Amino acid sequence: MDNGKINYQRILLIAGALSLFIYYLFQWVQMISNPVLRTSLDFVAYYSAARIMQEQGATQVYDFESLHMMENQVVGYELGDEQVLPYLHMPFLLPMLSIFVDENYTASFLRWVLFLVFIFVLGFYIFSKLFPDDMPPAARNRFVLGAVTFFPCFVSLLLGQNTAILFLGVALLGWGIASEKEWLAGLGLALVSLRPHILLLILPPVFILYRRVFWKFFFIGLVLAALSFFLLGIQGMQNFLHIMLLAAGGQGYGLNIESMMNVQGFLVRNLSFLGRDTIRIVGWVIYLAGIPGLCWLAIREKKLDVHVLGKMLLICIVIVPHLHFHDLALLLFPLLSVYLGNETSAIFNGLQKLLHPMILSFLFLFGLFQETFFPSLVILILFIFLFYKRKIS
Repeated sequence: MDNGKINYQRILLIAGALSLFIYYLFQWVQMISNPVLRTSLDFVAYYSAARIMQEQGATQVYDFESLHMMENQVVGYELGDEQVLPYLHMPFLLPMLSIFVDENYTASFLRWVLFLVFIFVLGFYIFSKLFPDDMPPAARNRFVLGAVTFFPCFVSLLLGQNTAILFLGVALLGWGIASEKEWLAGLGLALVSLRPHILLLILPPVFILYRRVFWKFFFIGLVLAALSFFLLGIQGMQNFLHIMLLAAGGQGYGLNIESMMNVQGFLVRNLSFLGRDTIRIVGWVIYLAGIPGLCWLAIREKKLDVHVLGKMLLICIVIVPHLHFHDLALLLFPLLSVYLGNETSAIFNGLQKLLHPMILSFLFLFGLFQETFFPSLVILILFIFLFYKRKIS
């Protein structure tokens, strides 16, 4: 209440946030209470990998047969080969993951998600450091509230995905560069390596603009690589590379290319007559072309502030070969860039208000995210905003 008047905007914002939190909690409880649902989500791959490490050693984590047998035990019936969800994540995550996992699948899921919630909270705190110092507190609070209720973030928690760690990594990269904390920026890049296809796009621009950050990452990366080799051994590393090639193929094994938000997903949904092999080749060509493209962007911009980072992440989201709805949590970075814009056009000003994370969350909910049209439309509008010359406040 301000000067005796009710602040309806604040009331709507708080009511919207509470509504989303209640809905998210209800959906998560409903999922964890259903044995079929909770064992059909992505966490089953994380859980199986951790249990294999505990029972057989880390060298067997990327062995397909070991993973197949473990997932059979978890779900309680025999899975077909293409029903198995492979563990498509970096080996250095395994020791941390195993801390939260034991014989009780449900309790392990709960502990893991609580850890991810903590990582998201830390990530949002670092993310808020990217806001301009002169940003009004009310505007800052509006965006933060929208960010913490952003629907893709919830979906990642529902699935048990490690998107929170990826988000924290990008936030650390942005804040580390902005505050000249090179080791934090290097650590952020190391966390981004959980999605190697995103790292390979961002790394060359960082090398061009911030050589010292690159070398900090290189050192941290060597430590993580040594840890991974120590955990897996030669045979384990061979199995790891085999699993990564499966992911690069984009077919079967729970990869669901048709539901992806990237170029390959768009082509499969709309130009399926081209065939999966042709679409995969086109997708990889576009991805590889994105590396010099992002380098050119870095050279042109000569910096990596929140606006340039938002542009780079938006390009990454579109062209990487493997990306699902939960990874759209990274849209918060280009959304922040749009939010900071000073739009004079009535149309762009209206779209700018529509592109608030909380409003998008409700719109995503109406589609229940099984439809890919609206997320694709949001990405298109963001491209128009970020690559349309406008005044940035």
